[in-house]
Amino acid sequence: MNDIKLFAGYYVYFQENLSNSDKITFFNFIKEATDNQVECLLLTGKMISEEIIQEVDTVYSGWMDDMHAITKSFNGDTGSSSYTALTNMIVKTGKMGYKKGQTKGALIVGGIALAALATTLAFKVYKNYLSRAAKACQGKKGAEKQQCMRKVKMDARKQKIMSLTKAQSVCSKTKNPEKCVAKLKLKIAKEKAKMKKIKY
Repeated sequence: MNDIKLFAGYYVYFQENLSNSDKITFFNFIKEATDNQVECLLLTGKMISEEIIQEVDTVYSGWMDDMHAITKSFNGDTGSSSYTALTNMIVKTGKMGYKKGQTKGALIVGGIALAALATTLAFKVYKNYLSRAAKACQGKKGAEKQQCMRKVKMDARKQKIMSLTKAQSVCSKTKNPEKCVAKLKLKIAKEKAKMKKIKY
């Protein structure tokens, strides 16, 4: 699963106005959808076919440009450009009058979107650190290797928590910063709980 789909999955996961059944429907759609379909889902809350997206491209072009920028910036290491692109999209969709409740089951850009983005980027930090650090354990055997891998996993979790903690400061740029911070704090608490299960 690529990064934009991972982001969309977290975005759906954090939605409080969706039932578990609705979330499963979205998850299944995201799994099989093209990047264009996922971007359109994030911007409109609708599960739209690729053919229709091409037909109405002029309608969505302004939003899609912003979302394409986010997709492209996921390839970076820091994610700072992703935050910038998402902030621009929040402002733009707000100015265009896209409101909650306009579409049944719609996904709204705001604090939840930023929390989802931060979680996605933190996961990337975790996976990248884990991949690089695990090389330090190559060549070790038995108990020594197990000890090394436990340390790597612990350090990787710490990096993930640091990324999530840092992201809280960006929540102030959303229209519902409290919800954004609350989602990230909950995610941090879950990561700390996982760390406790890693025994030396």
